[in-house]
Amino acid sequence: MCEEMSQEAYEHILGATDTEHFAGLLMSFLCPTSKSKTQRNPYSGEEGENDFPAEWEEYHSPEEMKDALVKTITTIINIQASLLGAKVQPNDLNIAVTDGKSLVACRFRNHATEQPPSLYYSTTAGVTMNRQYPDHPDGAKGPHGSGKGKSHHGKHAAKGAEGYNPHAKKDAGEYGTHFIVASEPTTYKDAEWTLVGKNKVLLVGSGALIGLEEVGYPGDGKEN
Repeated sequence: MCEEMSQEAYEHILGATDTEHFAGLLMSFLCPTSKSKTQRNPYSGEEGENDFPAEWEEYHSPEEMKDALVKTITTIINIQASLLGAKVQPNDLNIAVTDGKSLVACRFRNHATEQPPSLYYSTTAGVTMNRQYPDHPDGAKGPHGSGKGKSHHGKHAAKGAEGYNPHAKKDAGEYGTHFIVASEPTTYKDAEWTLVGKNKVLLVGSGALIGLEEVGYPGDGKEN
């Protein structure tokens, strides 16, 4: 994988985890051109240590991030095929990437019939999970019992809320647009969550779902 990375990305590989190498390869595709200007690394204690290309701090569209993600997955599969031949095994690649504005997330396994691990998304669960609002992620089974839609200190729960949070500071209606990705549903309301289909990638911008696209891969007969 390192041989497929840009020099800048390779120089920022400090560990041996698969996540770090995946990220290095993805950044090589997302920011393929080298620029002379560098950005100071705010997490480094030494001047000049691990400075990175200024373009790494630029925002990217969901489509650009999706293209880089698919190229990364395709490259990994091709590397495995060239090195392992008939011994190659399918990959489980549930990946989420964000630059703070755009987000892409995929649920992927390059096998004709086997399913990848689960991946869910929600545009409504935030108000249930956030402890500033009247409900609770565990609903009536939470530490404060059942709320049955009751409010506390004049704060109103969402319709159908079962949990109770005596420390709520905001009305459910105040919660803004949001998008959550998780391996499993994390609230008691199953209806708040949607399972991402196999070999699909989510494209999210400004906190809203733009679309769901298929991830093609070498050997599937429909590669992107």
